[in-house]
Amino acid sequence: MNKILFTDFFGVIVKDSGNTWLQSHGLIEYKKEIFPLGDIGEISEGEVFNRLEKLSGVDKKEIFQDFESLAILNDKTVEYLREIKRLGFKIVVISNCYDSVLERRIKQFDLEDIFDDVIISYQVHMIKPYKEIFEYAYKKHCNGNSEIYYIDDQESNLKAPKELGWKTILFNEKINLIEELQ
Repeated sequence: MNKILFTDFFGVIVKDSGNTWLQSHGLIEYKKEIFPLGDIGEISEGEVFNRLEKLSGVDKKEIFQDFESLAILNDKTVEYLREIKRLGFKIVVISNCYDSVLERRIKQFDLEDIFDDVIISYQVHMIKPYKEIFEYAYKKHCNGNSEIYYIDDQESNLKAPKELGWKTILFNEKINLIEELQ
């Protein structure tokens, strides 16, 4: 049987610097107005920072630097993923993300060897929590004999994969991913 672990990236593997920055500037309510447009590829990373600059009054170069410095690797999750990979799982990221941010983080934290594929919303023009991005991932990576898991830190992103018959795991930093997959 083919075992596949689909996983979110920001909030699971690397701290979500966008959410952290918005919260620290009292702007979290604007998350759904700006990020989805970048995530689906309608606006560029530069435009995301232009809009954040207009909302916050903070220079976009400073915002970018803040985002970079707030990107913190979850070392324990990476340890688990490396062990899961050794256990024979195929590991695929499904992430809402704009432009090259995810690729930068994967290189920055030297994670290339963990992932068999990376599905990024801006490239496929589909976003979570909608079912289409999960159906796309399924068609690309699964066969009729696949045991499928999906991990995300946002409960709203678990509904569609659960409806597709995937085993879902709501991530928090206290769970043991190895135990969750057994």
